Amino acid sequence: MSRLVVDASLPEKLKGLVEPVELVDAEGNLLGTYVPKFDPSKWEGLEPQISAEEMERRRNEPGGRPLRDILRDWRKGT
Repeated sequence: MSRLVVDASLPEKLKGLVEPVELVDAEGNLLGTYVPKFDPSKWEGLEPQISAEEMERRRNEPGGRPLRDILRDWRKGT
């Protein structure tokens, strides 16, 4: 992979991003996509918005269909 040295202002603009972002020129032409390096420390301390009991209840809830059936119906256009 090649490397490109950027001017001093770009790293500041990219700082804090956690999701990919498109880079465009002044006319809006797509130059590429910037994918930030994964930093697990940004996700420390996050907890699920539902309790373990609620997750277990949802896991055990009846219903739904097998993925193969969903894909079959999707291919048929129904």
